[in-house]
Amino acid sequence: MTYSQTLANHILDTLKKTLTDKGIRYQTLAEAMGVSIATIKRMMNKPSLPFDTLLEICHLEIGRASCR
Repeated sequence: MTYSQTLANHILDTLKKTLTDKGIRYQTLAEAMGVSIATIKRMMNKPSLPFDTLLEICHLEIGRASCR
C-alpha cells in the first residue's frame, strides 16, 4: 500500500470515528447531502473519498453536530 493510500484510509477512518462520536448516522448524513444511504455507504467504504466530498461532509451542520 502506498503512502497516499495509507493516508486516505487514515482520513476516512478518522471521518467515520468523528461521525460516530458525534452521533451522526449514515441516514442523517444522506438526508443532509441529498443522496441515498446506499451512496453514503459506498462513499464511506471506498478506498478513497474525493476531496470535495470530504469537504462537503465536514461543512455540514446536522442539528447541533458538525464534523468540526
